[in-house]
Amino acid sequence: MGHLAEHSIDALQPVLGRVLEGLCLRAFDCDVQSESDLAVDGLYIGGELRLDFTGRSLFVSWVQGLYTARDPSAIVEEDCSIAARATSFFPPVAELVEWDLAHIEPWNVLIGGRLESAKVLGLARFPNIIGLKVGGKHLLLANSSEWQLGLGTDLLIAVRPGLTPHSANKLWADGTAAT
Repeated sequence: MGHLAEHSIDALQPVLGRVLEGLCLRAFDCDVQSESDLAVDGLYIGGELRLDFTGRSLFVSWVQGLYTARDPSAIVEEDCSIAARATSFFPPVAELVEWDLAHIEPWNVLIGGRLESAKVLGLARFPNIIGLKVGGKHLLLANSSEWQLGLGTDLLIAVRPGLTPHSANKLWADGTAAT
């Protein structure tokens, strides 16, 4: 997957082994109307997720090839991927609404867990899934359009039981939907 995956792996390395102390969804106001919208497994937003680990934060969002490709002549406008980094993907002037997920089911089960492992998965040049194992639970982050992994300009955030990075990558590669 080349340099796109390498950048996310570099951002994930410093938080491995740290405790997840908070989860903050940073969404556009059109993505979330009320806190009850957040109490579902399988959120789709155009913004980003901030994961607050002991002493360090990590931001995850979807990105378009236009912003990430090393060779501008090789960009295909529709190419989207997932990315992680230590700073926000959005400028300070972006009108993102912050939602604290730490006390909302199903997200609250992750709080206090140690980041045991992190995987960046995808096909060809573009990473499409970041899978985190936090306190024995799997957190799936993917660029998506509903459950069509890798095909959209939304960030999918899910903790579905049985949905691991491996099974999600297989679903994406097969073109089948997760239910």
